[in-house]
Amino acid sequence: MVQQDGTLLEDVVKERVKRKFYKKLLIPLIPVILFVLSILLVLILVLFSVSGGKVNNWSGDISDVGSSEIPAEYLQIYHDAGEAYGVPWNLLAAIHKVETDFGQVLAVSSAGAIGHMQFMPKTWIGWSYPGVPSSLELTSVALINQYGGYGVDGDGDGKADPYNACDAIYAAANYLAANGAADGDYSAAVYAYNHADWYVEKVLSIAESYVATTKVSGAGFIWPVPSNYTTISSPFGYRSNPVTGAYHLHSGIDIPVPTGTDIYASKSGTVTAAAYHSSMGNYVMIDHGDGTSTIYMHNSQLLVNVGTVVTQGQVIAKAGTTGNSTGPHCHFSIKVSGEFVNPLDYVSVP
Repeated sequence: MVQQDGTLLEDVVKERVKRKFYKKLLIPLIPVILFVLSILLVLILVLFSVSGGKVNNWSGDISDVGSSEIPAEYLQIYHDAGEAYGVPWNLLAAIHKVETDFGQVLAVSSAGAIGHMQFMPKTWIGWSYPGVPSSLELTSVALINQYGGYGVDGDGDGKADPYNACDAIYAAANYLAANGAADGDYSAAVYAYNHADWYVEKVLSIAESYVATTKVSGAGFIWPVPSNYTTISSPFGYRSNPVTGAYHLHSGIDIPVPTGTDIYASKSGTVTAAAYHSSMGNYVMIDHGDGTSTIYMHNSQLLVNVGTVVTQGQVIAKAGTTGNSTGPHCHFSIKVSGEFVNPLDYVSVP
């Protein structure tokens, strides 16, 4: 049968049947679709929160807050322990602050935690240890190794003493590394240390306050020296060389810093040169894989080799005054497509 608009009645019936079929098929699937979407949303939020626990540039310099709060005698221990276990130094300092106010309050906690970093005795010596360890047994490196504890002989005196600041800080680094900090999941590591959300928030907040903020430019570069050194003694451009007197392009910027100052990789990449040159002195060149490269000259010490893959903020050298130089500084150059450019067009001054 043909309807007034010319369509066959059979076609109309088929279309209606088809619609009813799709409705019956889709309606039961709606909860499933919503469930899948909710799972995806949760995964996105989890990934975001995890990345939120990974703080950028935590290998940075100590901030004014850190300088005023952290006792000087512990600072190098935090750095050494952090480097040994791949844990940010400021995370160790923050836990030391929260747990015992840098060792000023060494009372046994209500839960029985002891020492500078407030370890449970069985966490220190190993939970498989039978019974309660004595003070002498607790410091035994052999027993700790036997029972899988986290105690560490940080100062190499043959004992792992939770009341020894160095040993306790190294042990905390060991524990945090084993619980995610070495992989950058600081939130999970701190939560494992003390199972409380408020504790995680407090420790991470203090840890952040202990490092100076490093600005990443829109081009993705960071300042190549500690953020308290911002003076530029010689800008990019043509000049008379202060050593040779020749007039030519000064291919970068000179940042005066004391000898031995850390030199940072301004951007992640691969080291393509690490050698001595008569005019550049000890220098490092990094290829960033995007048509850009950076050069760091006049160093007193090189800490990387050709082929080393470096991450942004990694210490690659120590500043000096080697080569043609009138004083300790970092000469910092950026190349784009093989041509020198003004670094200040690509990097932000702190």
